[in-house]
Amino acid sequence: QSTCDALMVSASAIFTRNIYRVYFRKSAMESEYLLVGRLSSLIIVAGGLVFAFFLPGMIAALELIWKIPALMGIPFWIGIFWRRANPTAVWTSFIAAAVVFITLEMKLFVGVDVPLPWEMLFYLTAGFIGALIGGLVTKPQPKEFLDTFYNELKTPVDKIEHIATDTM
Repeated sequence: QSTCDALMVSASAIFTRNIYRVYFRKSAMESEYLLVGRLSSLIIVAGGLVFAFFLPGMIAALELIWKIPALMGIPFWIGIFWRRANPTAVWTSFIAAAVVFITLEMKLFVGVDVPLPWEMLFYLTAGFIGALIGGLVTKPQPKEFLDTFYNELKTPVDKIEHIATDTM
């Protein structure tokens, strides 16, 4: 329940603020955004329920919960740790991992049923290689943009923490 409502709120907020507000109604009243958020929440939950009926059981659902977020794991972590990562690296990583994931899930690889750990290893490796290729063959992000981002990552979260450049 807690995961479902958190995902519903997050997904509806992302849709409302990042898609509806940007592409459809840039200057609407907050009450309209609230209505769109509520309607998108309803659609998201209904879609989740419909999707749940297509799963063969709890084990398949648990495996899917492990697999899907891992597709975004490589782009996320490579963006944190590699300054050369850029939008192209993220997209090539995701697409490479998704192609391998779908190929293995649909058993398009000569009908072979690959065990879960190997399946995850294959598509995570494809995502990592895709990110490296995408990042190395394209122009990196501007240094000023990256410095701002990485400085935000170093923000102290406690009074006793200090940024590396602080003097004690």
